Amino acid sequence: SVKFRPNLLTFCPAPAQSAEIHTGAMFNKQTGFQSLMKDGGKHFSGVDETLIKNIEACKNLAQITKTSLGPYGMNKLIVNHLGQHFVTSDTNTMLTEMEVMHPAAKLIVMACKAQRQECGDATNLVVSFGGELLMRAEELLKEGIHAVDVLKGYELARNKTLEFIEPLKVWTCKDMRSTAELEKCVKTCIASKQLGFEAPLATLVAQACVQVMPSNPSKFDVDSVRVTKVQGGNPDSSFVVEGMAIARGPSGVETCKEKAK
Repeated sequence: SVKFRPNLLTFCPAPAQSAEIHTGAMFNKQTGFQSLMKDGGKHFSGVDETLIKNIEACKNLAQITKTSLGPYGMNKLIVNHLGQHFVTSDTNTMLTEMEVMHPAAKLIVMACKAQRQECGDATNLVVSFGGELLMRAEELLKEGIHAVDVLKGYELARNKTLEFIEPLKVWTCKDMRSTAELEKCVKTCIASKQLGFEAPLATLVAQACVQVMPSNPSKFDVDSVRVTKVQGGNPDSSFVVEGMAIARGPSGVETCKEKAK
């Protein structure tokens, strides 16, 4: 406000404005639930906003791994918290070394590990396919479709897909103790990791699995088959040893023993 007096001009700031300025300076801090979190933590409210943030985390994870899909996928250079370097295209190794902490993205990691333990292959497909489904779901959510309806649609699509896949089967492994049938089973898995050597390696893997196959094939232990690397060799020189192979020379003078007890 401005007051005029004879031969005197004074400026008096309004007290309310000064009180507002001081109040802003004193209490310019985070309030509510956000003030209880650590620096860098974020709090999102609302179901829709939470869904979008969870979908974005899973999409970012799938974006990293999908370029390594297939036998011609690119390798990734990973540096873990210990400073160790890994060059790999295996999705399970990448996700393990990345130490994913986001709750929603952890579900994708758990699905990848379950696929690796159950089938031993197609881990990248699980992550990439899951990220693609969530990306399409995000588009439906932005159009106003409720998340429950999106989930029901995916369940219907899953059931219909299983109906289509069942009559498309061209071959089934009926005898788990047959080397020829096991060779056909494992050849596709080996081709995704050792492209060009799948034929000879599949034969060796099938022979080793038949030797240690239990009476109940569902209880097969993968630790019963080990791989020993010999420096200076090549994949064509590989062979199966019935027993235990130790990749080093003997410590004594005896190099061969028959009918040992």
